[in-house]
Amino acid sequence: FIKGTKFNSCLFLLLFIFTFPFQVRSLMYTPELFLTGHFNPFVSFFLYLADLFLLLAFFAWGWAFFRDEIHEVQWGNLQFTLLLFIFFGFLLSSVSVAGDWWLSLLLVLRFVEWFMLYLLLLQDFVRMLVVAKVFLLSMGMQSLLALAQFFLQHSVGLSFLGEPLLSPTTLGVAKIDLLTSKIIRPYGTFPHANVLAGAVGMAGVLFLALWPVLKKNHQQFWIILSVGFLLTFVLAFSRGAFVALLLAAIIYVIRKKVPTRRLLLYGGSFVLLLIAALFVLGVNDAFFTRVTGILSDSAAQERLEYLSISSKMLQQAPWGVGLGNFSLH
Repeated sequence: FIKGTKFNSCLFLLLFIFTFPFQVRSLMYTPELFLTGHFNPFVSFFLYLADLFLLLAFFAWGWAFFRDEIHEVQWGNLQFTLLLFIFFGFLLSSVSVAGDWWLSLLLVLRFVEWFMLYLLLLQDFVRMLVVAKVFLLSMGMQSLLALAQFFLQHSVGLSFLGEPLLSPTTLGVAKIDLLTSKIIRPYGTFPHANVLAGAVGMAGVLFLALWPVLKKNHQQFWIILSVGFLLTFVLAFSRGAFVALLLAAIIYVIRKKVPTRRLLLYGGSFVLLLIAALFVLGVNDAFFTRVTGILSDSAAQERLEYLSISSKMLQQAPWGVGLGNFSLH
């Protein structure tokens, strides 16, 4: 599992990978301006349990470097890393134009945290296959929880892991219309069904990439896990995640020059599995209604309204309004 003696850093990194979906968090900052009395998470900053694991992993790695257990720092592709530094410079400059500069600065630190993760994954003390397997196991747990939420149509009581309170009558919970009733879209422990769909979709892509390795050990287990990914991806009803997956597949086919025969085989298999899952779960009508309403339903209209607001805001403030300050502005 681990190369060398950097055990603590590896352990905390894997704990971060497994726990990052958990919404176990503490509110660190929020503006005082809430005229309606409602809480706005988009202009607030939280400290998560996973944040602590990542910081501990980074400090443990730094301590190993200080003790000369690590003799070289891997920076990856230097051009890409340089672009990240330039991007960080733009983010930092946005603090100067922010209405709430403290909030903007805290959100800039999120990028610093991401850069820490990027550096840790580049180092040689933990094998990427182990990181990938831990991520797949974490998403497997999320899939199991999401399926339970969908079939029970309420949260299962894991609030200590940050599971949101879900029910068809709760305001603000993502739902779809099924016949004459509303059904909730599962969240797992993520903050929204769309985020769950994105993460599970990534797990599915990673599973396909690693299948030649995964099938060598516990093949049946990994297959069951992949079925859970597919069902969860479908039941999350995330149009954005479907579009992202489709674009990723098109780019992959073009860049890898996938033979037509293989493309038809794998593409056709996925479509058949998707259709079968929709009919078995009894959500085929809801799914196709949601897909065909991608530009006409209320959610789409709200997004078009936000685009209009963004366009006007860009004309008024070409240099931006600062990270996290969109809602305040």
